[in-house]
Amino acid sequence: MATTQAQAALGLLGHSGRTEQMNGLPDDLAPATREAVARPGLWRAERHELAESQRSWSPDALRLEPSSRPVAVLTAGETVRSDPMHTGLQEELALLSKVSRHDVVEDAGHETLVLDERHAGRVVQAADWVRARATATDAPQDPYRNDEVSRPS
Repeated sequence: MATTQAQAALGLLGHSGRTEQMNGLPDDLAPATREAVARPGLWRAERHELAESQRSWSPDALRLEPSSRPVAVLTAGETVRSDPMHTGLQEELALLSKVSRHDVVEDAGHETLVLDERHAGRVVQAADWVRARATATDAPQDPYRNDEVSRPS
């Protein structure tokens, strides 16, 4: 995030490839999204939010009893390779529920996971998995299903 904030502040974000990830958006949304992403303040706020969550929420999360509310967490493979801290946060999120899964979409980038239609099937499968468990029905067969998230003893 610090690098992205600096690129935005220097007007270099357009050369980073990050704004190209918005190309999958509908034509009427792409320009406004690119403009918002290019604002350094957005990235500064993201950094502060992440730092605050680490100070105030993350340590307490380990003391919570896991919920029985189903949670599916999807992480982009690009993010796993480039940002281990973010991956750890995603794993913590999955651990907040006794009924959870954490899947990595190997060929997705952080933005493209939700912006690129190639990954829509994975997002829908995760949502279907949650809905099936929330309504106490059998989950549909999922070829991408990972094992349940392991829990520390």
